Amino acid sequence: VDAVSISDFNANPDAYLKNADGSYKYDVLYFGAWDSNGNQDLAATAEAKTDAFIKTGRGVLFGHDTMVSNDRISMPNFYKLAHYCNIQTIPKYTILGGTQIKVSKKGLLTNYPWKIGDVGTVLNVPMSHSNQLAFGDVWMTYQQPYAYPSSTEANGSGGQGTNTFYLTSWSNCAMIQTGPSNGEATPDEQRVTANTPDPYTHPK
Repeated sequence: VDAVSISDFNANPDAYLKNADGSYKYDVLYFGAWDSNGNQDLAATAEAKTDAFIKTGRGVLFGHDTMVSNDRISMPNFYKLAHYCNIQTIPKYTILGGTQIKVSKKGLLTNYPWKIGDVGTVLNVPMSHSNQLAFGDVWMTYQQPYAYPSSTEANGSGGQGTNTFYLTSWSNCAMIQTGPSNGEATPDEQRVTANTPDPYTHPK
């Protein structure tokens, strides 16, 4: 695992993504492990390079407030990639969240390398929230009573999609709501974060 600041990645993404021979160095990228990703969007070139990386079948995990575009927060270049997670945002800023999440889907993501629990297992995480709608696979959801102030449940047109998700995936990309605690993850959140990239580490 290697860490790089978003500003350095934006300045020269290929310097971090590729070896001298043009091959990719990594199987998975993870953006946004800080609240609102430190209020920094992808640069246009970095968005295009990330798009190309995804199209090889490699995985990308997006964090809290990256793929968002509403009347309060906008990350337009990250949001260009939202279709890879089958995510939409609600035009009017609408949040839902808390400190407890429940496993709603079981698979490799919940079993390796950590056994997180069966469907229905409740986990404790730092206060966080969603302001997107997930239309893909929802692995974990926030639990009532929602601890986040002003939590409002929302769906897309036709009743599809949900903003109750803490973790969602679609094909080789995923989004997790880690971020608002600015790195102060609970043991449960650490295990979830460690497990999430694993299903997306090999080209499809």
